Amino acid sequence: MPALLALTVAYFAMVAAAVALVGLGPLITDGLGVGSGAAGTLSTVYTVVFALGAPVAAVALRRVDRKKVLLVGLVLMVLGGLGSAVAPHLPLMIAARTVQGVGAAVFAPTAPVAAAMIVPPERRARMLSLVGSGAIAAMVLGAPLASAAGTLIGWRWTLAALAVLILVGMAVLTALLPPLPPKTVLRMRDFGSVVRVPGARPILWTTFLALIGQYVVYGSVAVYLPRRFGASDTMSLVILLAFGAVALCGNALGAGAYNRFGGDRTLAGGIAGVALAFMCAMLLPAHPASGIAVFALWGLFNPVFISPQQVRIIDLFGERSSLLIPLNTTCVYLGMSLGGLLGAGLLPAVGPSALSAVALVPLAAAAVAHGVSMRRRAPSRPRPSGLAADASTRG
Repeated sequence: MPALLALTVAYFAMVAAAVALVGLGPLITDGLGVGSGAAGTLSTVYTVVFALGAPVAAVALRRVDRKKVLLVGLVLMVLGGLGSAVAPHLPLMIAARTVQGVGAAVFAPTAPVAAAMIVPPERRARMLSLVGSGAIAAMVLGAPLASAAGTLIGWRWTLAALAVLILVGMAVLTALLPPLPPKTVLRMRDFGSVVRVPGARPILWTTFLALIGQYVVYGSVAVYLPRRFGASDTMSLVILLAFGAVALCGNALGAGAYNRFGGDRTLAGGIAGVALAFMCAMLLPAHPASGIAVFALWGLFNPVFISPQQVRIIDLFGERSSLLIPLNTTCVYLGMSLGGLLGAGLLPAVGPSALSAVALVPLAAAAVAHGVSMRRRAPSRPRPSGLAADASTRG
């Protein structure tokens, strides 16, 4: 358990470093003396390097013990974080964010695989939900907390503090995580073969499309909340805090749902729940209380696309999950990036209510992809046991 808590802390710091620039953007651009668009460039560099680097890192470090892989990723994240904190100008800041993105690409796909290796199958969903709770908390709280910290202590000290938090997680993992030698040796061409396994591509499409749908709205949430629900800055923070608190509860409930109903039904319920939240966002009156209700409902189902999807991949594909988890991570961050870009471009043109309707389109496509994945299975995988057996028989 302590090792899993350390993974959770490191995961939180990693994702917080990715989203911190949303809250720190104006402070950083003022401090570096550059235009406001530079903040978007810094966020994009991190996300793109992360998304594209995950499968490459999985192959490049294929023979390395999983514990050492995690530590390599954390070291790079610390170096990139400290480099970002002291960078005197934009090019060096971009270079530092690139290093940090590479570290995240090494760490993030390996963390759930490592967690799955040290817990029995019947506890896998709950333990991965614990690790995933760090990412969920950071996705929701990272930007407002970074903004508040930046105002109090400055953006450089805030980025340095995030690097120190990663360093703490690294120290605990060094002490508590056992050696985890890889069970398979990966090659780049293996990615081509694994996506041809029945059911693999629909699962990846499900993740990608579901994240696009959510980030069409969430990527522009700072503008969306005042325009759709008339929320002040303080009320917007309250809404986001409600979203985050419920999302953490939803993360724990998702693990229980996975154990009881299986991965297929849990993912289907998550897609339906998020779609219902966006329908409510279209129809409820423009009042902050409506915003709290909508985002609380959304937060309840939002976490299902992180930990339960990872557990589902591990249960369905066994050793092949070492390939599919990095690809799923790529789909998460590409979906976040594309959804955010779509939302930012469409919000001024269509307005906040219509933007919620736009988000339903990729969610509907995700539901179709998930339906296809439920009907396709890898014929060669062994019959699972424990949680995996429960997933395959009930899902």
